[in-house]
Amino acid sequence: MILKRIAEGEGSTALSKEFGLGESTIRGIQKRAGEISKSSNCATNESAKRVSYPRNILIEKTEKALVLWIQELTQK
Repeated sequence: MILKRIAEGEGSTALSKEFGLGESTIRGIQKRAGEISKSSNCATNESAKRVSYPRNILIEKTEKALVLWIQELTQK
């Protein structure tokens, strides 16, 4: 979001105030825009791979029951 707004011409002072960051941090983000975009694209692609496989509902129910059981044991 910050990179997009920098590309649209918004100044580092306005962005730093809005996001509660120092101006030097905003300028650092601007300098590393290429690296950040590349890293972001890799992370997004990897996340999409993981999301495409639905979890087994039985495993989810078992995990929830296990968490409740552990919490009960901890309280005792």
